[in-house]
Amino acid sequence: MKMKMDYIADSGLETERIEFTVLEDCNLMYFLVSDSNYRHEKYISNQVMQTHWFQPCDVKQNDHVILYTRKGQDTVQRKGHNFIYTFYRNLETPVWASRDAAVLFELSGWRTLHKETPPPAPKRNWFKALFSKKTAKKQKPVVMPS
Repeated sequence: MKMKMDYIADSGLETERIEFTVLEDCNLMYFLVSDSNYRHEKYISNQVMQTHWFQPCDVKQNDHVILYTRKGQDTVQRKGHNFIYTFYRNLETPVWASRDAAVLFELSGWRTLHKETPPPAPKRNWFKALFSKKTAKKQKPVVMPS
């Protein structure tokens, strides 16, 4: 992964946040964060709760990303040679008081499909139709005297 989660800070409080470190130059639009629970002490649940998909933003190695749960205005701040990017999920209440785990997904790509997109027309298997028993037999041409 090109970014890692460092920790969840102030769980259950208004200042609740997740902090990340960028490991390689990348764009944040390829990252999605979700909250989940553990179903066993070692295994994460397959329930994906609320998600946050980062907006397009180029980040460099060793930059820091902070994602607050609360409402706020996104900011960028320079710190030495690097930057601190602060984002907000704009949720009304803290999440980590009732959730056990944050899950970071790095996406290599995605496609969207509108719910009203019609299914494709069935494709006719021309090879099968050519050799099927249902194929009409060729008839000899009828020669009419002139």
